Amino acid sequence: MDKVSLVKQCQLGDREAFGILYQTYFAPMREVVAYYIHNDDIEQDVLHDGFLIAYTSIGSLKNGAKIEAWLTSIMKNLSLQYLKDESSHISVPMSDTAIADNAITSADNARELTWEELDKIIDKLPEGYGKVFRLAVLDGLSHKEIAALLGIAPHSSS
Repeated sequence: MDKVSLVKQCQLGDREAFGILYQTYFAPMREVVAYYIHNDDIEQDVLHDGFLIAYTSIGSLKNGAKIEAWLTSIMKNLSLQYLKDESSHISVPMSDTAIADNAITSADNARELTWEELDKIIDKLPEGYGKVFRLAVLDGLSHKEIAALLGIAPHSSS
């Protein structure tokens, strides 16, 4: 069965078809997650959650031919979300962050954004812009890579 037919069957609620989709894309999606997550247990959790999201929202996939890019996007976003959540739990001893009193200047009044604040700002962008911004700035992908991942023309991502 070709991937467009497979996706169509999944969209019709065929659990066996989703099982085939899972078996077909498990290994490639594991590679996507493993690129970001370097812990087997967490990797399995992210994969499980990603396929669960795919199962519950496959009806929103308009072009079945883009199933791999769609799954990749789900897995990548979940992996990055996990990393972002983990980074907010990291603590640094105050002795490592101490700044000498005489080093403080008026330029230091500008503060850095937290991941949470940046995420909220990005969320206010139109959906396509937010995706492209995350892929380009946060993930470091080129516009050509973004275009391939999202299935758009390269000039559309710049």
